[in-house]
Amino acid sequence: MSTYIKILCGVCLFCLCLPLSAQTDTLNIKKEVEILAIPDTIPEKQFIGRFNRGIINHLFVKRKTWMTGLTVSYVGYDSEDTQFLSLLKDFDCDAKLLTINPFVGYFIKNNICIGIKVGYQNVHANLGNISIDIDDDLDFSLKNMSFDEHLLSTTVFYRSYVGLDRGKRFGLFNETSLSFNNGSSNYKRGSEENFKDTQTRIREVHVGLNPGATVFIMENISAELSFGVVGFKYREEKQTTNGESSGWRKSSGANFKINLLNISIGIVAYL
Repeated sequence: MSTYIKILCGVCLFCLCLPLSAQTDTLNIKKEVEILAIPDTIPEKQFIGRFNRGIINHLFVKRKTWMTGLTVSYVGYDSEDTQFLSLLKDFDCDAKLLTINPFVGYFIKNNICIGIKVGYQNVHANLGNISIDIDDDLDFSLKNMSFDEHLLSTTVFYRSYVGLDRGKRFGLFNETSLSFNNGSSNYKRGSEENFKDTQTRIREVHVGLNPGATVFIMENISAELSFGVVGFKYREEKQTTNGESSGWRKSSGANFKINLLNISIGIVAYL
């Protein structure tokens, strides 16, 4: 027993005699071991809020303002002005698309407008002749074909503006529209005893999304450019061929891309 007490006292005296630096190093080693022994913890889930994109909506048009204007769209094609595929021979074709839309609107709030449009659309295509020659065993030709369509439309729309500068000169807008279209088309093909004339009555409902940009070129007059991006369409058609009923069709669909045939340029007056 006395031997054990002597050994214990010797160890205590040795520890007391250690230099201060050695004791400090020993403590540091213990702390590092304790830190390494702590298991990795999974950070709490962080929820990111809405981004501030720095877009300031300046006042562009104040409430209780009337606006009236006219938009026009035209696309034309003529085979004489185009070099087409080498497979086509004796290619004679011309086509055009014309749309005119006068409209009037009223700003119910700052930068927010509701209104109505009336419109006319004409699609015309004439194929005089086309010959396709792939090889000696595969070639054919078409001739004497024409297509003509006339549509009248009534549209209600909701338009919201974003003013881009404090001077109220430049702005962007997004227009949501609901259109009701009525009209007819005429498709003719062949000649003499093979001549066929197909008349089609058309009724159509169309929902569209039309963004655009506008700039004031005078104090109360602006120029604007818009194009169709999204469209939902329901269409009914009834056909007669050479005066006799030949059938009917119902169709619907959606379009989620920029419509290059629906680019309009317009002039708007604010009253």
